Amino acid sequence: MQLACPAGFTLASYQVVIAAGPRGLVLPPYKGSTLRGGFAGTFRRLACAARQDDCRGCSLKDACPYHVVFETSPPPVSQALRNLADIPRPFVLEPPPEDKTDYTPGECLAFNLILTGQAIPLVPSSAARSTLEWSWLQCR
Repeated sequence: MQLACPAGFTLASYQVVIAAGPRGLVLPPYKGSTLRGGFAGTFRRLACAARQDDCRGCSLKDACPYHVVFETSPPPVSQALRNLADIPRPFVLEPPPEDKTDYTPGECLAFNLILTGQAIPLVPSSAARSTLEWSWLQCR
């Protein structure tokens, strides 16, 4: 879903529904960091062509969807950002507000993924090429 924004600023929001695997799932009370880690690992497996452990020395990093989303660098021509080594990532992961931490096998959990700018075409196209299986969760 495209969200209303100021001119020149684009956001897209997706609801991700995941189901606990065959052994169930136990999450910490604050699910955000765990979901972000699962998203990062899954997206790296889907998007990284070089299959390296570290993006810094990769010759493909400027064209790599994973690098754009998770290893975000300031644009080289940006005057406003030129003194920064790191800039905010182009996504927001909005975990569910529920307190629940234990999920039985097959039980679903939904969270929102909000993308901005150049991440918008990268994440859905990568996810569409896979069933988006995480090591401990499965997307439906």
